[in-house]
Amino acid sequence: MLRHSSCRASDARRHPDGWPSDVGTPCERAADSSVAANASRSLAAAMMPDLSCRGRWDEELMPSLLELVLEANGAARFASVSHVTAVVDYGGTFWDLKGHPSFAGSAIVEASAHRQWIRQTDVVGGRQMIFDRSLDRITVMDRNGEVIEELHSPRRTFGGYTRHSPWSEGQVAYFRCYTTWHYLVEPFVFAVPGITSGEIDEHAEHGEHWRGLCVTFPDGVDSHNQTQLYYFDDAYHLRRTDLQPEVNDYSPTAQYVHDHVEIDGITLPTKRRVHMRRLDRSPDTSRTPITVELSGIQFS
Repeated sequence: MLRHSSCRASDARRHPDGWPSDVGTPCERAADSSVAANASRSLAAAMMPDLSCRGRWDEELMPSLLELVLEANGAARFASVSHVTAVVDYGGTFWDLKGHPSFAGSAIVEASAHRQWIRQTDVVGGRQMIFDRSLDRITVMDRNGEVIEELHSPRRTFGGYTRHSPWSEGQVAYFRCYTTWHYLVEPFVFAVPGITSGEIDEHAEHGEHWRGLCVTFPDGVDSHNQTQLYYFDDAYHLRRTDLQPEVNDYSPTAQYVHDHVEIDGITLPTKRRVHMRRLDRSPDTSRTPITVELSGIQFS
C-alpha cells in the first residue's frame, strides 16, 4: 500500500460524533485561511467551491481514492523517473489579454519529476524560460541566453493585481512554467510528503459521476491555489480540476482534462481546456481562455 499524507488526519481533535473540532483537517484549514485572507474579494469568495474534506473520510475505507488513482496511472513506474520531456502547445485568448500573445504557441519542455524545476524553449523564436522553485526564481532569456527578465519570489509580484491587469514577460513565463510542471507530474506529486489529500463528495456531470479529491500543497510547491479540487472518472483518470488562480485575482475556473495516453507504463492526459466557472459550478463554454496540448512525451 502506498504511503501518503491524508486529510483524514488521525491526530486531529474530534467531537464525540467523529467530526473534527475547530482544528479542522489540513484542507479545511487551508481553505479557511485562504478565504480569510481574501475576504475583500466577496465575489471570488462566493464562487469558491467547498474546499473541505468532509463527506467521505472513513479511516477504515481502504484503499483510498488517492491510492487507486496512483496505481491506475502508473505511480510505481513514475517513481523511477527523473525527468519528463514533451512538446506543449499553448492556445486561447488569455495570453493576448495579458499583453503577450507570443506566449501562445509551441514549446519544448523539460521538467524534473520530483522537484519543481522546469525549462521551456519556444519553438518559434527560441525564447527560453527556467523556473526553479528551490531558488524561487523565474528567468526569461532570448535564444542566445541573454536575460530578458528575471524575477525573484515571482508570486509576490502579483500583489494588488486584478484579473484585468497586464503582466510582464517574466510573470507570464512564471505562470506558464508552474502550471505546466503540474500537468507533467500530477497525480503522482500528490503522494509527496507534505502534500495532503482526502476524498470529498463526488461531482456529477454529463451523466457521469466523478470522485473528488481535495489536495493541499505546502508552501514550497507553487500552484494556482494552496488547495485545489480534482475529479476522477471510473478509470481513475483525471477529468476536471476546480481552482481560482491566486495570480489572476482568484478568478473561478474549471479545467477539463481529456485524451489520456499511456507511455512506458505511465498515464498522462494530453489535452486541457480552461473555462470560467459559474456560481452553480457549471463551466462557461462560450469561450476558452486557455488550451494546452501535450505531445512527444518521454520519461527518463
